[in-house]
Amino acid sequence: MTIHITNMKQEKNLPTIAAPSHRGLWGMILFLGISLCALTVRDAQLLDALPETVRTLLGDSPPPILIHLALGASTISALILILGRITGHTRPDYNWINIALPVLFYPLYLVVETGRSSFISVMAVGLTLLLLEHLTVRHCARKPAD
Repeated sequence: MTIHITNMKQEKNLPTIAAPSHRGLWGMILFLGISLCALTVRDAQLLDALPETVRTLLGDSPPPILIHLALGASTISALILILGRITGHTRPDYNWINIALPVLFYPLYLVVETGRSSFISVMAVGLTLLLLEHLTVRHCARKPAD
C-alpha cells in the first residue's frame, strides 16, 4: 500500500518537473550549438581579420591562466549551487544562466588565442554542469511529494 501511494505521489510530481526537464534538454542542445560555432570561429581564426584599430581598442589580452582560474572558480560555485539544490528541500528549476556562464568564456579564449583544448574544456564543463542540473530535476521528480 505504501509503495502504491508513493508511486501516485511521484506521478503527480512528474508534470510539474516535465517543463524544466525539457528546458534543460533544449538548453543542452543550444549550448552544444553555441560551442560548435565558437570552435568553428576559433578554427577559422576570424579574429585575425579584424582591423588594427579594433585590435588596439580591445587592448592587450589577459594571461590565459587568469581565464583558467575564472573558469575553475565559476565551475566550483556552480557545483556548490547544484549540490545545494540536490540536498535542499526546494524544487529545482532550470535557469538560463547555466548556459550563459560557460558561453561567456568562449570570447575570452578567442581573444587570448589559446589552443583548441581550452574550447573543449569549456564545452566539457558546460555540458557537465547542464547534465548535473538536469539530473537534479530528474532526482526531484523521483522523490516522493510531501
